[in-house]
Amino acid sequence: MRTLIIVTLSLLVAACALDQSPQDGNLGPHVSVRGEARVEVRPDTLTVRARVTHTADEVVGATGNVDRRTAAAIEAARAVGVADEDIQALSISVQPMWDWHDGRRSFRGHEAARTIVIKLRDIEVWPDLLAGLINARVDRFDSVEADHSDRDGIMREAMQSAVRDARSRADLLAEAADARVASVFSISEQSRGWTQPEAREQMMAMRSDQQAAPAAYEPGVIMITSEVAAVFVLRGRRGR
Repeated sequence: MRTLIIVTLSLLVAACALDQSPQDGNLGPHVSVRGEARVEVRPDTLTVRARVTHTADEVVGATGNVDRRTAAAIEAARAVGVADEDIQALSISVQPMWDWHDGRRSFRGHEAARTIVIKLRDIEVWPDLLAGLINARVDRFDSVEADHSDRDGIMREAMQSAVRDARSRADLLAEAADARVASVFSISEQSRGWTQPEAREQMMAMRSDQQAAPAAYEPGVIMITSEVAAVFVLRGRRGR
């Protein structure tokens, strides 16, 4: 019963103060809320990071093999319409490889490796590109990341929706307290998120006479979230 009396008195004090105006730094009656929004979009671009490696006794043998297969991978990308500016073939790295047997080290060869980065602006051709890269004897796919070309625009849309959600919550709380929202005092962004589906492809052993064929691909959806905190000034309802 004591708690009920305290709450009732607090509500009465707040109700009497609804018509006061904020002055001298005193905000007066207000409501603090959080607004949230979630937007889902289908990706329209893919960024593929693939790798070509080869180990040989001589450096020239290792790098020569990697160069040939890298050229084949680049041609596979061009064949599906990827522009040269969307293809990166990073520098070849070479390092000696060693094996250990009974505590003794034996030289296995020189390993050459090269990473290829491809930005695919038409994700419908990804199955064809994947088959072409496999047939070019790419060793592995480090990542296949889905994205959207209008990332900034979608983030702004999510933030605006979060602000509208905050105002809607403030209106609901104000109505329940027999008040109205008069103006916004402050709005601040609390968090934002961009969760993109990622498909990882692991290469399987293939005989030299095997050829990969295009397979079905479902890119999923990108999840964009935004959260804001807002403070709204309240006024009492008049004319009642």
